Amino acid sequence: MKFKNFIAILFILFSFTLYGQEKVEIPITHKNNVEWKKFFENEKLTLSVKYADCSDQENGIYQDFYLIRIENKTNQKLLVNWHYDLYYDGKCTSCNDKDNEFLFRHELKAKEIIEPSCSNYTLNAHYKLGILRSVINYPKLPVLSKAELSELKIYSY
Repeated sequence: MKFKNFIAILFILFSFTLYGQEKVEIPITHKNNVEWKKFFENEKLTLSVKYADCSDQENGIYQDFYLIRIENKTNQKLLVNWHYDLYYDGKCTSCNDKDNEFLFRHELKAKEIIEPSCSNYTLNAHYKLGILRSVINYPKLPVLSKAELSELKIYSY
């Protein structure tokens, strides 16, 4: 009986597949690059980035962002995790994140694509898929100089 339990546990453990990578650099695209540009791809997942001017003139908010698009290429559910390492004016402002504020975790349905835009990057599944580049009308504030995904993990089940 113990052997059957052992086999069942092994089956459960190996029914989940995992991809892990230490760091993936997000290319800081030129402000004129408003098309999606792939920066990571494997057999399960594609990640793309694009620049977006998300200014809201009516409310006096002038900000620009890099938006991250996620595509599940499989017929399985995926759980995707990463941590944002964000450098503003050369200094990492999120590397010692004790509260997991910069941790991204999301479950994707089979073949699901999450494509944020200026109007939805903070909503539901799009949460944390917008990276602030700068506050345009405050030029003395730091500007994003480098962005990486660390601890990227992709689980399929």
